[in-house]
Amino acid sequence: MSTSNQTTHVFAVVLMTVACAVNTTTASTTVTGPDSRSYTVIDARAYDAGSDTEFTQAGWTGGRAQGFRYYQWWDGDTNWGGSSTATCTYIFNGLASGIYDVYISWKDGTNPNQGIADHTGTDGFVTVSFDQDPGNAGVGLPTVGLAHPSSPGDVIDFADLGQVTVTDGTFELTVSGTGDGGGLLNNDAAAISFAAPLSLRGTVLYIR
Repeated sequence: MSTSNQTTHVFAVVLMTVACAVNTTTASTTVTGPDSRSYTVIDARAYDAGSDTEFTQAGWTGGRAQGFRYYQWWDGDTNWGGSSTATCTYIFNGLASGIYDVYISWKDGTNPNQGIADHTGTDGFVTVSFDQDPGNAGVGLPTVGLAHPSSPGDVIDFADLGQVTVTDGTFELTVSGTGDGGGLLNNDAAAISFAAPLSLRGTVLYIR
């Protein structure tokens, strides 16, 4: 293959290792953004229900599975304690060859308990790392507001991680990190949007 005002929640922290999931259905959703472009979004929460073939996780040292609207769709559903082995991967399949914008959502608001997240990918994607504390719209990256069809009033800012060129039909985005001072990593959803055909590769694109 080529953060919201801080709220105290009581939950059990369970030491566990979660193997990569192999399930039977997918959980991607296609929505139209404010720019009239089509966005494909994969939600980590679907994995919590054991129903997603497009998301895998491994090495979690303390996670919680949240139901619908714990915060909102695509906003703060899943987090884990800092661990160098904690990773999750979003798998986008069936892609037409072309240049895609890549987005991530973890918490649409500040949360001072967050850690450093590293975003790596296939197909030559350039790694992007930042502290998650400021929230989706606070890390200095462009954003796009997207809403799940089941909750159209909840528009979540997705941070723009940059572009990737896909030629083999598949792109995988992996989030990992070690946390900062025991902070949590929080990861909820990833999205991609077709930006341009390969004929425009090498052209500086500002399509928003």
